[in-house]
Amino acid sequence: MAGYTIRRILWVIPVLWAVATITFFLMHLVPGGPFTQDKSLPPAVNAALNKRYHLDKPIYEQYGLYRWDASHGDLGLSFQGDRDVSTLLRDGFFVTAQLGLMGFILAAVVGMVLGTLSALNQNGPLDYLGVVFATIGASVPNFIMAAFLGIPGVGRAFVTAVERRDYAMIMGSTLFYAVIITFANLIVDLADAVVDPRIRYR
Repeated sequence: MAGYTIRRILWVIPVLWAVATITFFLMHLVPGGPFTQDKSLPPAVNAALNKRYHLDKPIYEQYGLYRWDASHGDLGLSFQGDRDVSTLLRDGFFVTAQLGLMGFILAAVVGMVLGTLSALNQNGPLDYLGVVFATIGASVPNFIMAAFLGIPGVGRAFVTAVERRDYAMIMGSTLFYAVIITFANLIVDLADAVVDPRIRYR
């Protein structure tokens, strides 16, 4: 079990590296930059902003700088407000966690009520109404709904960053989600290995 655990943990490193690399280069493939959309900026100010955020350097140098900083826990500064990305993600995570908890409680209460009504009125109007609400609730991702309700969580921060071409915030949000998903999968894999020892030798 120890060997399997170590192998699974070591897999996290290349996965996060691949996510960071693909996201970084996909962002820079899109024409334009984060400050080219604001036509009111004088050329001197635009050049100063690009220099501050290292956007005046070749793409490979930008990538190397980001990888070095990220490996030391520095996700950089957001282009909007010059705030630390790690701080923005931390603040957004608390909001997202509260939203998720409230959503879970609401879904449990409403789900039980609608489920009971549907069971008592099979093939009736209340049954179909319950199916409609359940389908909508299962189909719409939480971060999309939170963005529309605009709620200042991680999801809205990511959507806003994409709209404004905020490279540092896009990278930080993507890595944040990647870490959560990767470690959630790791926990599931280890739990499966405990239940079924044959998985450890695959």
